[in-house]
Amino acid sequence: MRAVALAVLLAASVTSASAETFLVVPFANGAGASDLDWVGESFAEALAENLQADGRAAVPREERLAALERLGLPAAGPLTHASLLRLGEEVGADWVVLGHYEIAAGRIRSRAQLLDLGGLSLGAPIEDQDAFERLLEVQSRLAWNLLRQLDPRFPLSLVSFQQRRPAVSVSAFESYVRGLLAADREQQLRYFLQAARLEPAYAPPAFRLAMLYYLDGDYTAATRWFGQASVDPRLGPEAGFYLGLCYFAAGELPRAAEALLKVSARAPSAGLWNNLGVIASRQNDAAAETYFSRALQADPQEARTHFNLGLHYLRRSEWELALRSLQRALALEPRDTEAHYVRAHALRQLGRLEEAERAQQQAVGDNPALALSLDRRLFELDRLQMEFRPQMNLDEARR
Repeated sequence: MRAVALAVLLAASVTSASAETFLVVPFANGAGASDLDWVGESFAEALAENLQADGRAAVPREERLAALERLGLPAAGPLTHASLLRLGEEVGADWVVLGHYEIAAGRIRSRAQLLDLGGLSLGAPIEDQDAFERLLEVQSRLAWNLLRQLDPRFPLSLVSFQQRRPAVSVSAFESYVRGLLAADREQQLRYFLQAARLEPAYAPPAFRLAMLYYLDGDYTAATRWFGQASVDPRLGPEAGFYLGLCYFAAGELPRAAEALLKVSARAPSAGLWNNLGVIASRQNDAAAETYFSRALQADPQEARTHFNLGLHYLRRSEWELALRSLQRALALEPRDTEAHYVRAHALRQLGRLEEAERAQQQAVGDNPALALSLDRRLFELDRLQMEFRPQMNLDEARR
């Protein structure tokens, strides 16, 4: 279950669907040696990271695996062109990148091609070879040439393109990829920790370690690794988002707000503003209303935000405003037990006792234990956005 939860959380952080998107599949192992199968996955990982340039996006690994499962296709092993077309359509990609590699006498030979899902055509093959210890350079050159094949006016030189990513040793990269492929948590931890020790500035293993600890509820360990990953240009916003959730879980509300405010400058979203609203409300900060207003401007149909705003007004004894927000939440989610219960509290404060009794009945019926539980948690029922969903804008929210 933990692996499934991690996959769901990571796949949730998809890039905006409006961006032109690559799907990179693992390269086929032409040499046939099974101990080198990790290299095929490494091409998918490295090319996906490198191809996210010039406004283009790449399908995350977890989303690819989930789509393969939905389609009943194997997660490992070569796919036919027909299966690649189905897979690309399933994830909404514009291009599929496929290829193969061979390793012999300390050298790696690779070949990549672009499958255009719109034109149903296969691009000319791009080949590269070098010493195996320069695997990442081979992969970055392939990515650069693929981008230039799509756009001969691609603005970055090869040197500038390669400088966008930190230099990483093949041994650290191998440990990271083996961690991705590991079947159980202990193996994942071992490989990711090894990669992080070999390359402390390499953000992906730090981020994966943080997610494992986060799902375990070990927020102290998760905070350390999310903090390390948050300085990375690509993973920084996502790491900062979860760092804020870790601080919130630990009761460090000012630090939670600081972490999320940094994310808001780069990847604002309705969920982010909602979380900032919750944190501000818990601190009796008037800025909470501003944050909730921004969240509702981005997504006016989000019942969670209306509920949180109602709870904020309840904390401030602004009963009419609380009632108005809770009624909006219930219009979107009529069976929301907690919203009915909180609404009953607001109605009692306003002296509307008959309505309060009906709302109470809708909430808990004849279950006194549930009523006691909700009453004890009344001012701690806030609803956080738990998944990183960047790049939501007003046009997307209204569609």
